[in-house]
Amino acid sequence: MEVSAHAGARPEHAAWQGKVYSRSGTSEKYPDFRSSTGYGTGAGLCGWNCRHTFGPYIEGSPRVWTDEKLAELSAPKYEYQGEKFTEYEARQKEKYFDRQIYRWQREAEAMRAAGQDPAQAQAKVKAWRAREKDFLENRTEIVRTQKAAPARPDFTPAKTISEAEAFAAKFTNGGKYSKVSYSGIDLKYANEFNRAMNDVLTQYEPKYKLQNIEAMNMRTKAFQGTTADAAYRWGSNDLFYNKAYFKSERELAKHIAQYNELMAQTLPNVDMLIDKYRQDTGYLAGKQLAYVEALKASGRANVSGGDPYGTMVHELAHYLDDTLFRRLFKEAGFDLRSSYEQFSVNVSAYATESNREYVAESFLAYWNGETDRLDHKLVEIFEGARK
Repeated sequence: MEVSAHAGARPEHAAWQGKVYSRSGTSEKYPDFRSSTGYGTGAGLCGWNCRHTFGPYIEGSPRVWTDEKLAELSAPKYEYQGEKFTEYEARQKEKYFDRQIYRWQREAEAMRAAGQDPAQAQAKVKAWRAREKDFLENRTEIVRTQKAAPARPDFTPAKTISEAEAFAAKFTNGGKYSKVSYSGIDLKYANEFNRAMNDVLTQYEPKYKLQNIEAMNMRTKAFQGTTADAAYRWGSNDLFYNKAYFKSERELAKHIAQYNELMAQTLPNVDMLIDKYRQDTGYLAGKQLAYVEALKASGRANVSGGDPYGTMVHELAHYLDDTLFRRLFKEAGFDLRSSYEQFSVNVSAYATESNREYVAESFLAYWNGETDRLDHKLVEIFEGARK
């Protein structure tokens, strides 16, 4: 059996994650599965608050997590005031701050209930919140060498919207019902969309060309009330963008500022959300728990963060997944479900939404050179599919 691995595992679980074990316990090559991992106990594999999974291992095949990759997971990730922290240690530091905040909040409430002045306790709450904020904002991530992002071909920005539309049309089938429209958006963002298409689609050969590239029609059922930056329609090869976000620099800046503000409000309270959703039951609670756990592990809701170029690369990844990658997964015997369950938490919170979003977010992370977050088998397929 092969066990999954993830950043931020508690030390007891980090000792056995990512390795291969003998389920029968009779192998001379591999350690016993149950005694090594504690499977079947609350403190072991798949027990209390454990995010690890396991699956069959085929003798002779490469391990998902090499010893080198496991060492990277256990290496210090952050530095703060001269001290280095692993992912787990940083998370414990955050929990310590949260406990102190809760402690003095309760003290203030008790003093108010007793008719006493809570000012001293409130000052403690403020001080501990300031310490936590300083830790979250001023710790620095230790940068490690990663694979370089794929090369970018030359690209000349269009000077007009009609010129940008003509360039994008090269990636469509050009049929009678094919349409490209950048009407109503800033030329700068039309060029960023085109740059993404030029970078990606000159390096891959999908089975079918794009059909349409146009703004979302907010009057249709498919897009009513959507807050998505863009979308891809599977099976019809259509790309859509949200014109409200890309019509001007001001609107995009406002959209990104709202995203950043939401992250600033959510991340310091993510442990509270995790505890809440762990107590809830049902499918929705499970999805919400996976989302906030990934938000904490990856530090982001999505890979693009609203960037127009990244937004388009994400949607092009859906297009490639639809017309190319799914076939390659099948040919390679790639277990997408297992990969999704093991690695989506490291990519982004949005990557936990579905295996389609997992592939699209992973591709954008790969495109950005973030291969240390990804399933190396998936990276091999992305790289092997390039021309």
